[in-house]
Amino acid sequence: MASLSCGRFIVNKDVFIKNLLYLLFLVVAVTLSPPVYSVKVITNTDVDVKTLTKAQLRRIYSMRQLQWENNIKITVFVLPSSHSLHQRFSKQKLKMFPYKLDRIWNKLIYSGLGTAPIVVETEQALINAVKKTAGAIGYVEDLSEVKDANVITIKG
Repeated sequence: MASLSCGRFIVNKDVFIKNLLYLLFLVVAVTLSPPVYSVKVITNTDVDVKTLTKAQLRRIYSMRQLQWENNIKITVFVLPSSHSLHQRFSKQKLKMFPYKLDRIWNKLIYSGLGTAPIVVETEQALINAVKKTAGAIGYVEDLSEVKDANVITIKG
């Protein structure tokens, strides 16, 4: 068993190399991982609201709040339930699993008591739909793509 001596410490050479390689692997993994953006809520520019509580956001996305404070109809846009951004939005911002949202929307549709949000296929399509639709709300990951839309702050 080879060992290194460093002052008063004696270090096992195999353990030292193993730990060094592990540390190197961690540094490379963190450096090469793609950046993770937080999910942001956006609205059409005609929406005067700048902040929402999580409870308000949940009411909007569960289709219980249908109008903004200025009586403009809310149009909700979402990505497909299987989309990773939709899943993160549901968990981070609404604090619920996507399948629970699907259940709420299906109940509204099949009971005839309401409608579900409008599903668009891509994040860019969602941004375009929110920008073009009065009273619209949606979510994005990368704000660099968002121009001519309001970014909403979500409180506690």
